[in-house]
Amino acid sequence: MKLVAAQYEHILPLLEQMGAARRQEMVAIGEHLSASPADMVCSSLDNSAESFVCIDDGDPVAMGGVVGIPTGGFCWMIASTPRLERHKKWFLSESRSQCERLADAYGNLYVDVAAEEAKSIRWLGWLGFSMTAKYTAFGRDVCRLERRA
Repeated sequence: MKLVAAQYEHILPLLEQMGAARRQEMVAIGEHLSASPADMVCSSLDNSAESFVCIDDGDPVAMGGVVGIPTGGFCWMIASTPRLERHKKWFLSESRSQCERLADAYGNLYVDVAAEEAKSIRWLGWLGFSMTAKYTAFGRDVCRLERRA
């Protein structure tokens, strides 16, 4: 596994690595925005002050970034969870290191996660995030988590 700067050519292979349920979730959200999953990831990449991709055996298995906002940094990530699970120790170590680096650079960090993503919410808690709000967007329950400087 290695972490490199995200490129547009990583998007389609990553979306193909994702499970059908995750892709359907992105399609459902995209319908509200008149955007395909690839368009949504491109938009996230376009708006990010910095972005990354995790590469496993030449394949992108996770992509994320941070969008600078007046109160800190808004983080986003999509992943092929089964591929990351094979490298759990590396991923946990790298995510903690990157989270610390982003907190140093942006101060407060924010992330929105689908409420049913219990594993993601636990991981974010391990990284120092706390749930600060719940709301509904595009017919789905969403949790806002924050990591305060």
